[in-house]
This record gives sequence, structure tokens and C-alpha cells, in this order.
Amino acid sequence: MEWNVAQLERQLSQTSNTRCFLIHGEETLLVEESRDVLRQHFANIGFGDLNRLTVEAGFDWSSFSQSNHTMSLFAERRYVELRIPSGKPGDKGATLIAEFAQAASPDTVLVVICGKLDKKALANKWCGAIREAGV
Repeated sequence: MEWNVAQLERQLSQTSNTRCFLIHGEETLLVEESRDVLRQHFANIGFGDLNRLTVEAGFDWSSFSQSNHTMSLFAERRYVELRIPSGKPGDKGATLIAEFAQAASPDTVLVVICGKLDKKALANKWCGAIREAGV
């Protein structure tokens, strides 16, 4: 399922069980607005533990994996924001994102943020897994 920024806030209230989101685009302002809408929505419904990760050269994917498999010390519900500026998580990252999407916990939300993704990138397994499990 795909939504534009204008639809996002309205649709969130109707899809309370969606736990995976992919935000991508050329317009930085629209990407950040979408992120803000998601972050605020989930904070309002109890996702108080915010975990932000940025994928760059040498990124340790075990930190992403651990953040999704350990209990939170501060909140029962977790909001994980994964920024992938290049839009290319690599093989290990793609596998972990797809696994997360396929077995999404009701207590964890994953928001993946990228720049503009082309059709080839959107056809990757990890994007497909998010599309099937979320928005």
C-alpha cells in the first residue's frame, strides 16, 4: 500500500495494526513531514522508546537486530527509525529488514527512511516485505 503525505495522517487512524513504514522521496521537506507525522502518531499511542539508527559505511547491522530483539528499559513499545541515505542496505541489511517486516511485533514500529528510490530499488526483497506488511 502506498500513501502520499496528505493521506498519511488520515489513514494512520484507520490502520492501527500497521508496524512497518518506508518513507522515500526527493523532497526532503515531505520526507521529514511524513516522519514527523508517524513519530507523533506512535508517541501518542504509547510507543515511547525512540531508537534512531543511520546506515553509513561500516554500519553494524547487529545493532539493528539487537534493538528489535531486546526488551526496552524505558517503555514497553518501541519506535525504530532506520535511515538509509543511499537506499541500499546491502545483503545483510536487506535480509534483516525483510525478516523484521515479516515478523513484525505489535510492540515495535519500524520506519525506514531513504532518499528517492527508483523502480529497481523498490523491487528489492526488503522493500517488498515492507510493502506487504505495511506502508
